[in-house]
Amino acid sequence: LRGYLQSLGISEVGIHLDASYPRQATGIMIGSPQRVQRTYFHAGPSDSVDHPRLAALPHVQTAAWVLVAPIAPATALQHLRDAEVLGIRTMFDPGQCLSRFTSDEIAEALSLTTRLILNAEEWALLQDGFGPAARELASTLEAVIVTDGPGPVRVTAADSHFDVRPPVAEAVDETGCGDAFRAAYVSGLIEGLDERAAIEGGCCLGAQCAETVGAHHFVTDPATLDASRLKAYPQAHAS
Repeated sequence: LRGYLQSLGISEVGIHLDASYPRQATGIMIGSPQRVQRTYFHAGPSDSVDHPRLAALPHVQTAAWVLVAPIAPATALQHLRDAEVLGIRTMFDPGQCLSRFTSDEIAEALSLTTRLILNAEEWALLQDGFGPAARELASTLEAVIVTDGPGPVRVTAADSHFDVRPPVAEAVDETGCGDAFRAAYVSGLIEGLDERAAIEGGCCLGAQCAETVGAHHFVTDPATLDASRLKAYPQAHAS
């Protein structure tokens, strides 16, 4: 991926190559429209003890958010603890690695999290697999965002609850739509959008990803994405 990242102008600061690690991240997904998707995921080098620490990154104190994406539980907790010490807000996205957490690990992760983002199946697993304690901890967060493919995104914030339905898309490849949603959502928050507008931006980029073959082959910029958002949700922003 190094050449690809360089071609996009993305910094490699904080990326560490562990040549001793024998396996890459691997996912197997089994499902159909009539059945619940089952995901079996090995998080690859995120288990490495050489994973970089947040405090070692230059200018980390200026970060608006730390997004802890699907990685091994021990590493996820390390990042969440470091972010708390550094005073940086966190977004926890356990994804396919959720089933690897113990009840104690998920409880600590939620206690260190500002916002939680996952899909509907992961949300159901969190509530059913980890019991009332997890549900109670999740209810104390600043916001819980639950995506559901082409279905509405459900947002439960400290003082509100609302749904945002993604734009209708002619899906040709749904790989990477969740990542696209998260990228636009976090970007919107950093740019100062309110919660609903940031969710709308995420829905628009997720739809664009679904309409493009290849998980990372769509191209956009802030102005284009914002125009798409205003076109897709005119009533929400009517003066």
